[in-house]
Amino acid sequence: MQTEDEDTSRQRRGGTVAASELAEYSYCHRAWWLAWRGEPSAASPAMKRGVAAHDRIGISVRRGNSAARHGLALAIVGASLLLIVIAAILIIHAAAAPR
Repeated sequence: MQTEDEDTSRQRRGGTVAASELAEYSYCHRAWWLAWRGEPSAASPAMKRGVAAHDRIGISVRRGNSAARHGLALAIVGASLLLIVIAAILIIHAAAAPR
């Protein structure tokens, strides 16, 4: 007994077998057959926890990347301000120096 998702997925692919199906079959042909028939997987709760864990990790990585970009932007702004302050100090000292 196939699920509707599997039926429509195969129809969209024109009845061809996906590479992921081949990988599943080569790992455990019995598990592939049970999934193809729409039988519930014994690993389903563990897989759901794994997917949730990967989602949390993905969010964390995206936040880290965003923080890194913001940090770089702040570093560039800070360095620019430092250069402006140094230039202003040099100009003031040059103007105040006796000639």
